[in-house]
Amino acid sequence: AETMTAILNADPPPLGEANSRVPAPFERVVRHCLEKRPEDRFQSTRDLVFDLEAVAQAGTAGAPSWPPRRARRVRLAPVAGAVVLGLLAVGGVVGFLFSHRIWKTSRTAPMSVVPLTSLSGLERDPALSPDGNYLAFSWDGGGQDIYVQLIGAGTPLRLTTDPAVDQSPAWSPDGRYIAFIRSVTEGEQGVFIVPALGGPERKLQTGRCPPFRCSLDWSPDGKLLAFSDQTSADRFGIFLLSVETLERRRLTGPPEEHQADVRPAFSPDGRGVAFARVGTGTKPSLYVVPVEGGEPRRVSLGDVWSGGQLFGHTWAPDGRSIVASWAPWVWVTNGASLWKVPTTGGVPEPVGVGGENASQPSISRRGDRLAFVETHIDTDIWEIGISGSPPRGHPPRKVIASSRRDDAPQLSPDGTKITFESERSGSCEIWMCDRDGANALQLTRLGTHAGTPRWSPEGRRIAFDSDDDIYVLEVAGGPPRRLTSEASTDVVPSWSSDRRWIYFGSNRTGGFQVWKVPADGGPAIQVTRNGGFAAFESPDGSRLYYAKYDAPGIWTVPVSGGEEQRVHDLPPIGYWGHWGIGRQGLYLVNPEAKPRPAIELFNLATRRVTRIAEMERQPIQWQGGFSVSRDERSILYCQWEQSGSDIMMVEGFR
Repeated sequence: AETMTAILNADPPPLGEANSRVPAPFERVVRHCLEKRPEDRFQSTRDLVFDLEAVAQAGTAGAPSWPPRRARRVRLAPVAGAVVLGLLAVGGVVGFLFSHRIWKTSRTAPMSVVPLTSLSGLERDPALSPDGNYLAFSWDGGGQDIYVQLIGAGTPLRLTTDPAVDQSPAWSPDGRYIAFIRSVTEGEQGVFIVPALGGPERKLQTGRCPPFRCSLDWSPDGKLLAFSDQTSADRFGIFLLSVETLERRRLTGPPEEHQADVRPAFSPDGRGVAFARVGTGTKPSLYVVPVEGGEPRRVSLGDVWSGGQLFGHTWAPDGRSIVASWAPWVWVTNGASLWKVPTTGGVPEPVGVGGENASQPSISRRGDRLAFVETHIDTDIWEIGISGSPPRGHPPRKVIASSRRDDAPQLSPDGTKITFESERSGSCEIWMCDRDGANALQLTRLGTHAGTPRWSPEGRRIAFDSDDDIYVLEVAGGPPRRLTSEASTDVVPSWSSDRRWIYFGSNRTGGFQVWKVPADGGPAIQVTRNGGFAAFESPDGSRLYYAKYDAPGIWTVPVSGGEEQRVHDLPPIGYWGHWGIGRQGLYLVNPEAKPRPAIELFNLATRRVTRIAEMERQPIQWQGGFSVSRDERSILYCQWEQSGSDIMMVEGFR
C-alpha cells in the first residue's frame, strides 16, 4: 500500500534507477507500454492485464516479446491515447490492476461444466431459480411435463401431469411459483402457473404461439409475464400479461419481411425485453424493446454470424450482454454453441463452455450459474424395397450407421452408390458408399457443415450446400466449385432433368423461395413467389414440386412458369425433407400416422393414398432424410436411433 501511494502521488512519475521505491516489474510494464506503437497500446484493462501477464512470464530477463493476444483491437483517437499515456505515466492504472481483485480475476480457475440431469429421453427448457439452487425443466418421460430439482441432490419433483405438452417454465422472482406453457388444443396454448413445490395449477390466458418457439419469461418485479402470441393470422408478436389483473398489452409486432417475434427475456433491471425476430428468412437477429413500448433496437451481431439460427438466449446479470445459442445450420441445434453478445455494440465472443449442440441457456439472477441443454443425436440410414401393385414395402434393413448423425441419403442414378451427409469425421461432410453401405469414402473436407447432397442425372456430379451456399463437386475428384455467393441462406439443391439447372431454397428476397442457378455457373433466377424451399422436378421434367419451409403440404408449378397448386396436405411443418417424386406419384413420410409413422404413396392421378410401410421410429425433423430410387423399387430414409438431451450447468460462470 505504501508503494502504491508513492506511485500514485508522484509527479513526475518515479521511474528510473534512482528511485528504488518502484518495483522493477512495474517500471518495465510502464516503459514497455510507452514504447509500443499507438495501434498496439492497450485499449482496455483487459489488454493491460495481458501485458502484465507477459511481463510476469518473462521474469527479469530484459524486454519480453509481445505477441498479439486479441484478434481485433480498436484504435484509440489521439486524445484518448494521450489520456491513456498520462495514466500510465503516473502509474495509477498499473497500481490498480495489480490490486488483488483484478490480478486474481485474470488468474481465476476455468469454468467447470457438470451434468444437472441424466434422464432417459429429452430434458429441455432449463430455468434456474433466482437463488440458483433449483432447476425447473420439461421432460418427456411419461409425457412432457414440468419438473423441479434441487441442484446436487434428490429425484426431480413432477409438478404437472396433464397429458398435454407442458414447456418453458419460468420462475417468479420470489421463487414461489413457476409459470409455463401448455398445448391446450391443436395450435392453441395456455399460460399457467403452479407452486414451485407442487400444488393446484391456475390458468391465466390462452393464445397461439409460433410453432417450435413457445416460451415465456417473468419480469423481475413479479408483475408481468412476457410471451409470443398472434398479432394476425400469420404474424406473432411479444405480449405482456399482468399476473394480477390478467390484462394483456402488445409490445411488439414484426415488420412485413418477418414472421414472428419470439423468446422474450426481461433484462435484469426489468426495463427492457430481449427477443429474437424470425421469418421465412433465417438471418439471426436479436432485439431489445423498452417495457413501456417503443421501437425495438437491434443488437448488433457483427460479422461473426453470417447465417444460421438462434436457439435461445438469456441476459447476463450485469445487463450489458446476452448469452445466446447460435448454430450455423438453419433448422437444427447440431453445432450450436454459446456466445456472449454485447447489448451496446461489439463482436460476439464464444462463452468457452458447452461445446457443440448447446442450446436454451439460462442464468441464475445471482449470476454464478449457467444452465443449458446439451443434445445427443445418432441417426442411421435404412432402405425399404418396393414391389407389387399396389406397391408394398419389404422388411427394412439398415445400410449406413455410425455413432454419429448420418442422413440425407440419395441413390446414384445407376443404383450402385449412395451419397449422404455424416458427422462421423467430427464435422458434417459429404460421403459416398456402395449400395450396401460398404467402402464409405469422404468426399469433402471443409471442416464445416456440408449437407443435402444430390446426384446429377448422369451420376458424375453431386450438388450440396455448405455455409449457406450451393456447391458442385466431381465424383471423380477435385475441389468443390461454389455456385452461389450471395449474402443469403442458399440450401437444399436438386437437379433439373436436363442437367442444366440446380434448384435450391433461398431467402435472398426475405422469405424462402425456390431459385435455380445454371449448373455451370451464372446468375440465379427466382422460380416461386409465394414461398418454397425443397424442390424436385417431375421425372418427365414438366413440373416442379416443392415443400415450403414454414407451411405444410406439397405444391407444384409448371417448369415453364404459372400459378402454383397445392397437391397434398403432407408433410407437416418441419418435414420438408421427407418426400420424393416418382412416376407413380408422391412418396411421403407421414409422421402422424397411427400406430407408427408410415411411408405412403399419393397417386397424383387418382389421389388415392397407399401405405407402403411403417417406420420403427420417428423421422428427423428439419433434415433431408428421404429419397426414392429412379426405378422406384427402393426408398432410403433416416430415423432416430439414439437421441436425447441432458441439462448441463456451468459453475462459477462469468
